[in-house]
Amino acid sequence: MSPISEPDGSNKLIYNRPFAQNPDSYNIYRHTQPFSDISKPPPLATGIKQLSYVDLPLSDGKYYYAVTAVLGSTESPLSEVRSAISSRNKSKADPSKQIPVDVAIYAESTCWIQIPEAEDLANAIIQNIGNKVNDVRIVSSGEFPEWILSHTKNGQPDIIILFGDFPDSIYPSGNEEPDNSLAELFLDDGNIFLNTADYIFYGMDRNNTEGLVNMIDVQTTMWGDNTHVTVTDAGRKFIPFLQDFTTDRPLHIAEFAGTDWEVEVSFADNGTNLADPAIIRNKKTGGRVGIIFQTLQTLSYVSSARAEVISEIVLNWLPTALSNIVLYSGWNMVSFPGTLSNPSVDAIIPQGSNIIPPLYTYDPASFSYKEVTEVKPGEGYWILSLADEYLRADIIAPMTGITLDLKPGWNMIGGVNGTVDFTIPQDDPDGSVIPPIYTYNPTSFGYEERTSIQPGIGYWVLALQECSLTLNSNAAPPRNKAVRTYTAEPDWIVPIQAVTGKSIKEIVLGVQSNASDSFDPYIDKAMPPKASMVSTQPEISFLVKDQLVTYISRDIRIPSGRHIVIITLKDRIPSNPELLQNYPNPFNPETWIPYQLSEAGKVVISIYDVNGHLVRKLDLGNKEAGIYATKEKAVYWDGRNESGERVSSGVYFYQIQSDKFSKVMKLVVIK
Repeated sequence: MSPISEPDGSNKLIYNRPFAQNPDSYNIYRHTQPFSDISKPPPLATGIKQLSYVDLPLSDGKYYYAVTAVLGSTESPLSEVRSAISSRNKSKADPSKQIPVDVAIYAESTCWIQIPEAEDLANAIIQNIGNKVNDVRIVSSGEFPEWILSHTKNGQPDIIILFGDFPDSIYPSGNEEPDNSLAELFLDDGNIFLNTADYIFYGMDRNNTEGLVNMIDVQTTMWGDNTHVTVTDAGRKFIPFLQDFTTDRPLHIAEFAGTDWEVEVSFADNGTNLADPAIIRNKKTGGRVGIIFQTLQTLSYVSSARAEVISEIVLNWLPTALSNIVLYSGWNMVSFPGTLSNPSVDAIIPQGSNIIPPLYTYDPASFSYKEVTEVKPGEGYWILSLADEYLRADIIAPMTGITLDLKPGWNMIGGVNGTVDFTIPQDDPDGSVIPPIYTYNPTSFGYEERTSIQPGIGYWVLALQECSLTLNSNAAPPRNKAVRTYTAEPDWIVPIQAVTGKSIKEIVLGVQSNASDSFDPYIDKAMPPKASMVSTQPEISFLVKDQLVTYISRDIRIPSGRHIVIITLKDRIPSNPELLQNYPNPFNPETWIPYQLSEAGKVVISIYDVNGHLVRKLDLGNKEAGIYATKEKAVYWDGRNESGERVSSGVYFYQIQSDKFSKVMKLVVIK
C-alpha cells in the first residue's frame, strides 16, 4: 500500500496488491504509531469497494496506514504498512534559487563503489550545487518515504541521486511491488532519478533487470561490458569535465523506440546504439531516468569524475531541460524564459512534430495578431499542436528578470525562468496595470485568471496606458503599493465583437449603478482578445444577456470596406407580468424579491405568516414596465415586521399586487 500526500493535506491510499481471493470489500486503518507497536485499532473506514481511499486527517503529522481484505465474515491480517506525512505546507519551488529543484542523495548502500567513496562523492555534489538549487542533502533509507511523499505533487521536478543501489523503503526488494511503489509514483510525477556505478534499480541482485523494467514499463536491458563511448556534441556543450571512457551498463537506445520513453539526450555514446551518460524521459509524464558512469572501471578519472559530471548535468543541462514546454492538442499560449541558441521558428519546431507553424503574437496598436519568424524573451505566443507533446526550447541563457514595455490595452507577454508573483504588478507608473492576468487552458478551451506567472506559459496583461512592467523571479512584491482591482460586477453586459481574418476587436457595453461616466478601472472589466488565427469570414457578433438569463444572439456578415454600425439598446419589456422566487432562499437576515411587469402600474408586496397574518407591507408606488431582477431593482426585505422586529424562523408567503396582476409565493426564514 502506497500513500500519496496531496497538497491539501490529504493522503491517497492505493492498495492494489492482490489477495489470495477476490475480497468483497476492504477496511482501512490509520494510527499515529506503527501497527507493529500497538494493538489493532478500530477501522478508519469499512466496506470500501475501490482499490484506493482518500483520507484527510484533522491535523498535520505522520500517519501509518494498513488495509485488510474482507471475504464474507473473514477479515485478513493487516497488510504491509507505509507511513504518510499529512501537511498543507509541502516543499515547493523557491524562486530565489536559479534551479527550482530539491535533491536527495542516497549513499547508505552502494554497488561497484564503496560507501565511504559514495559519501565523499555526495558531499562533493552538495558543495558543487548547494547554492544553485532549493535544497540538497543526504537522505537515509528510513527517511526516504517521507522525503518522497513531501516531494510528490509539489509543483516542481525533484531529483534522487543513487550510487548503484536502490533503497528498499521506496521499492521493496525482489520486485515485490512492481507497480505503484513510492519510487514509481515519484517518477510518474515528473521527477528524476540519476544513477552512477552499477545497473540502475538493479539492487545488488535483489531486483535484477526487472527493477528498471518495472519502473519504466519497458522491456530493456543495459548489458554492454567494455563499451567504449565518445563524448557527443551535447556532452561537450553541457559537461566540460566529461571525457571518453569505457562503460559496462549503457542505455540501449533502440529499445525505447515506439514506447512512452525517449532518449532525451546522450552525452557520450558508441556512435550507434549504446549511450552513457544519457537521460531518458517519459513523453507523457515528464519523468526522467539518467545514468552516469555505469561502469566497474576504477580508473582515477572515472572515480573523480562521477561527482563533477553529475553536478554539471544538474547545473548546466537541467535548466535547459526544464525549459521544455508542455503542449496540449489544440491552441496553446507559450513563452520562452530566456535566450535561445536559435530563435527562429523553423529551428524551434522539429521536423515530423505535431506542431503546425506559424506562431502568432498580438499587436496592441493594431488590435490584431501577427505571424512571427523569430521568438524572443518576454513575449507570449499562440502555437497549434495536433497532439500532446513537448516543445524543446534550447535556452542558452535562462532569464530570471526582464522589464517589458507595454502599450495601452491588452498585451501578450511571457514569463521568466522562475515563478513571478503578480498580485502586485511591478509597473511604472504605478496603477497602470490591472491584475489579474489571464492564460489559455487548452483542455477547457477558455481563459483562466492567474495570480502568478510561470515559465514557458504565455499571458494576457491589461495596461491602461503606456508603461513598463518588471518581472523578477528573485524579488518579493512590495508590501505598500497601490493596486487597481475590479470591485463590482455589472448589472448586465452587451459584448460586441468585430472579427475579420486574423484581427479581432471587442467592446463590452454594460450597466452598473456605481459606475462613472468615463472609463472606470474598478468596474470596467475586459476580457482578453480571442484566438482568431483560423477565422476566414469577417463578421460582427452580438450577445445580449440580462439577469433573467434570456439570451438574444445575432451574427451579421458584411462585405469588406468601411461601415458604420448603429446599435440601439432598449430594456426588454416582458410579455407577461411575473413574481419570481426570492433570493437567497432560505435566508437570514435579508432577501430580494424579483418581479417583472408587462405594463406600468402601482405595485405592492405583502408578506404573511402561515396563519395569514400580515407581517410586512412594502408599497413600491408606480413602476414602469420592465424587469426588476437585480439587487438594485428587486424588492428588498430585511426580515423585519412592521414594528421593526426580526421575524422568527419559519415559512412565510409573499404576494405581489399590481393593477391587473396578483400572485403568491413561499419563502423560508432560518436562524
